[in-house]
Amino acid sequence: MTSYHLNDSFPQLTEQQLYEPYLDGTLYLDINPVPEAQQLIAELSKTDELFVVTSNIIGVTYLPDFLWNQQYCHAPSYMLQFLWQYYPEIDTNNIILTKRKQLLKLDVMVDDNPANLQSAYSTKILLDAPYNRNYEAELHNVKRAYNYDEVRQYIEECRL
Repeated sequence: MTSYHLNDSFPQLTEQQLYEPYLDGTLYLDINPVPEAQQLIAELSKTDELFVVTSNIIGVTYLPDFLWNQQYCHAPSYMLQFLWQYYPEIDTNNIILTKRKQLLKLDVMVDDNPANLQSAYSTKILLDAPYNRNYEAELHNVKRAYNYDEVRQYIEECRL
């Protein structure tokens, strides 16, 4: 994928085909968490307060109007179940739903979308992905992490 937006990467698919796996829960049944991410979350939860900040609890930042109907009213629960199952260390009160991540004052923000790192966080960490490789992280005071060991290292550095 060379774009953060699904419709850019898969133009041959209809919007229904693109977004239905998020809404009917099959996406969350078919994916597994990254073991290194789970380990890092478990470690950090012992010393830090952790938050999940997502722009859409369903798992997509854009949803066509025709998909907003009662058929999918249960969709947010799939993502929450995924979080509870694989990341039990995260307090359920620390799940924040907002598209305006720049309003949050956090010590560290880790994200794969450079647009979500455009604020005054103390430490901004961009998880490397094919669709963000053209982003010049260094010019924006953003640290690029290629794996979770690097995320851990950057977090440790900001504690010094």
